[in-house]
Amino acid sequence: MLRLLLCCFLGMASLAAQPIHFFETAYEGDPRDWILYDTTENHLGMLRARWGFDGDWSQWDLRIGESSGSIQQRWREQPHHWECRLMDTLVSFQPVWQDQTDAWRLEGPDGSLHYRREQDSDGIRWTLLQGQDPWLVVYNTYYDDYSAWTVAFLQPAPSLATQCAALFLTAHYSVSWR
Repeated sequence: MLRLLLCCFLGMASLAAQPIHFFETAYEGDPRDWILYDTTENHLGMLRARWGFDGDWSQWDLRIGESSGSIQQRWREQPHHWECRLMDTLVSFQPVWQDQTDAWRLEGPDGSLHYRREQDSDGIRWTLLQGQDPWLVVYNTYYDDYSAWTVAFLQPAPSLATQCAALFLTAHYSVSWR
């Protein structure tokens, strides 16, 4: 009986730890609601602006399976300093250079990482780096459409909180929605 319970628990834990492979806006043209999917396009969770009025983009609610969390600005005076809390994990992130939003530093359970945006003829590509090694790449799924994104893992997936921080930066700083 104990083995059965242990197997069930480990199975549920691995389900909750599935990496996010695709995300898109819930409603066309509305960047306040995002849906997160796994490799088989099963709904994993959502990212939603907490306040849908007055252009307040400073707090976001996050839900993946049964886990909930938030992404919010750390200080109102510094609008590009953020933190992601998911379960008992905290990831803080801010631009490498003040007010320049194409290169970010993330600090959390996966160590110190860099997240960099590049634009080319196909669209926008973000790369999460651990040192000089690319860890994951996020790119717009369809040409000139920034409401759907694909995530490609080049190494084992980082923590869900780190993934969510990276996806938030992609959704929030790729184009000017506000």
